[in-house]
Amino acid sequence: MKTLLLVAASFAAFLGGGVLIAERPLSEDWLWATMLFLAGYQWVYPFLLSRTMYTLYIAEPLYANSDKHKLFRLFHFIIGLVLCVGSSVV
Repeated sequence: MKTLLLVAASFAAFLGGGVLIAERPLSEDWLWATMLFLAGYQWVYPFLLSRTMYTLYIAEPLYANSDKHKLFRLFHFIIGLVLCVGSSVV
């Protein structure tokens, strides 16, 4: 249930930001913004739900309960959040 609410709220915020703030008129603009949003969302979603994160160029998954990966998880969460917010409002 928590997963469904997070996904629904995230996509509602993306669509609301695109319609009300960025005012995207073209479908091509929506396509590029959606690609950026989904690229960032792959790091935001597992961080917020404390799930295992998978990233490029790291040989092992970033487990949520591991102290070894806390900084990597936070770093990727911040990058993902910037991508999500940036694609929603720009």
